[in-house]
Amino acid sequence: MGKMTLNSNRKSTETAVSNIFLDTYMSAANGDFVKVYLYLLRCMNGLDDASVAIADIADRLNLTEGDVKRALKYWDNIGVLDIEYDETSEEPTSIVLPTLDAPASRSAEKKPVKADSARPADMMKKSYSPSDNTLDQAEFKEIVYFTEQLLGKQLSRTDVDILASIHDYTSVELMEYLVEYCVSNGKKSLRYMDKVAQNWCDEGIKTAQDAKNSSSVRTEHFDVVAKAFGLTGRTLLPLQMEFINRWYEEFGFSSSMISEACKRTVLALNKANFSYANGILEKWLKEDVHNLEDLEKLDKGFKAKKSSASASDSAGTSGKQAGRTVNQFTNYTQRSYDDNELNELEKKLIN
Repeated sequence: MGKMTLNSNRKSTETAVSNIFLDTYMSAANGDFVKVYLYLLRCMNGLDDASVAIADIADRLNLTEGDVKRALKYWDNIGVLDIEYDETSEEPTSIVLPTLDAPASRSAEKKPVKADSARPADMMKKSYSPSDNTLDQAEFKEIVYFTEQLLGKQLSRTDVDILASIHDYTSVELMEYLVEYCVSNGKKSLRYMDKVAQNWCDEGIKTAQDAKNSSSVRTEHFDVVAKAFGLTGRTLLPLQMEFINRWYEEFGFSSSMISEACKRTVLALNKANFSYANGILEKWLKEDVHNLEDLEKLDKGFKAKKSSASASDSAGTSGKQAGRTVNQFTNYTQRSYDDNELNELEKKLIN
């Protein structure tokens, strides 16, 4: 007798998760990585075969495609997933969800991964956490502390993982400049910093000086000044570029402070003037003014000083006016005459 085909209109509404995953793997993993694994389980949900795209996973979980790729690489490294990659594009072509037995039980079976590309692709980037033994703990803690100070907040676990991922292919010196550069331009997202770091890596940027000399940084700095000065459709002269480089590199001002100096220059002169803006920034540097909060305090102090000077001038003017009323002319006391004296004076005038 031949085999029968069994079909059902009943859809499964539950997704089974291995207890080994819950007990052994989940607690040490990044939350986004756990979301990706659970979603893969959901996609399978009783099926022998299924297809899914990285972009679909990213949209479904509100993640970036880079986040999904890092998650897949992480689970592949520790044996929770078994992934085949395209040798040319290094994109995943097949994902197998094996039965979990014990941690790293399949580590010896892992295939070597190419590492000779110009830049580690998202699939090549290893996901780190502060507890990973491959990281210099003291060095990484300094990076985390430095980043938290500039951002003015405590980093989340996801932020720390992204920072560690950047550390995988970027020097400490370049990471520090990366954070400073992004924050100075008002970009405080670690995902944004990761993207900038990848772009710099694509351009072959390995040091902070390389980044400062890169066309992308110079272009963004020019855009800040051009927007504040209202310059459009023109190329900056070498001397003007020297001013911009000095403001960013030598003076160390952020884009917001440089933009404010340029705007005040236009308000004062009704035109763009690099020398005038340079004078403003030099004054702020001497006054130890480095951010908009410091500048607000300086402005308030200047206004208070100006008001006090105006009050003193008013008081001095009043004193002068009062002084003019007390002299040999204004202090004269009018005499009074009786009738006999008036008649006598009248006779003298007639004679």
